[in-house]
Amino acid sequence: MNGAREKGLSATALKVLAMVFMLLDHSFIALNGWPGYWMHILGRLAFPIYCFLLVEGFFHTHSRKAYALRLVLFGLISELPFDLLAAGRWFYPGHQNVMFTLALGVGAMALAQKAREKKGVREYWAGAFGCLVAAALLNVDYGEAGVLTILLFWATREMDWKGKLLQLAGLVFINYALLGGYLTMVGRFLIRPQMAAVLALPLIWLYNGQPGKGGKAFRLAAYWFYPVHLLVLGLLARAV
Repeated sequence: MNGAREKGLSATALKVLAMVFMLLDHSFIALNGWPGYWMHILGRLAFPIYCFLLVEGFFHTHSRKAYALRLVLFGLISELPFDLLAAGRWFYPGHQNVMFTLALGVGAMALAQKAREKKGVREYWAGAFGCLVAAALLNVDYGEAGVLTILLFWATREMDWKGKLLQLAGLVFINYALLGGYLTMVGRFLIRPQMAAVLALPLIWLYNGQPGKGGKAFRLAAYWFYPVHLLVLGLLARAV
């Protein structure tokens, strides 16, 4: 049984894949589309994987409050590098980085979990909905659709094949109706790049439930990877 669970992808392996996809996407931005649009398309796979891992972390962390605060802290650390890459200047209050999206996702899950455990207390559900509203008002990366993606993985976590069908349907809806508003010509084809996010599901479904190698050192390095790579690519974008 243990051998069977070791097959597939660990949390570490999934996180490395998400980091690579994110790096490709952000490098595409920094290099003005060089060497090709495929980098942006592969980059769409990163966010669903991060959302899935966030849900797993939510259920395994010793302190959900500390988990959310850590995300907020790295959101603050990452904001200037994010602005530099996304807007070309050090300060741009109109758009906030994805760490804040993930933090709001933890808040929404915590409130929804309390509502579930207390059998539908309206105040908790209202609070979870408030996290969606906050994501929209603060204009965090992926907005309310990002928090909704997190709640989708939270709601389907204990399901079997039905959960997979709901994840597929949910991601198609979120990435087509809420996030997929832009069309792009790639060669002779008119495509909707955001729909590539659905391709993250086969990788997510290979998750074997194991944390993987690296331990606390890798988890800390993964947090720092976000602001550091944004800073490096932001400075590179200004130089090219």
